[in-house]
Amino acid sequence: MNLNLIKLQELDLSNNYLKKFPMINSLPKLKKLNLNTNKIEEIRVEFKPPASTSLLDLDLGTNNLDLSSPKDFNEFLKRLKKFKNLKSLNVLGNQTFDNDENKIDLLVTTLTSLEYINYERASDLRRQIQMNTNNDALREREEKKGAGPSRKVDKA
Repeated sequence: MNLNLIKLQELDLSNNYLKKFPMINSLPKLKKLNLNTNKIEEIRVEFKPPASTSLLDLDLGTNNLDLSSPKDFNEFLKRLKKFKNLKSLNVLGNQTFDNDENKIDLLVTTLTSLEYINYERASDLRRQIQMNTNNDALREREEKKGAGPSRKVDKA
């Protein structure tokens, strides 16, 4: 049986105990992929156009993604960057992201096409990250001023 799925736009594979990310390169019109509540530990698939440019919504929530090493996280990020038009990403329920807000920050700042991450507006998170960065820079400047040479005031 030959399934011709070139017009498929949504694929829901949630709750299937999948351990590997499915091959989607043969689905050129796929816009939404739900892989929530599976057992996916890593993403080792190379994404190629047109599938990599058509996907808008990717749900990887509640899986077993272990991206605790910088190498694994950078590889994950590299693969996600191939989805040039990705608007929504969910990674809630994966230990890697539930325990490390910095990784969410990196996703939001690196994947510039994202409009939603974990059901929150990405623009709000980007704004918060920018405010935190500005506050950190201001605090650092103030600390440098305070740590500089002390001034002696003559009382003559």
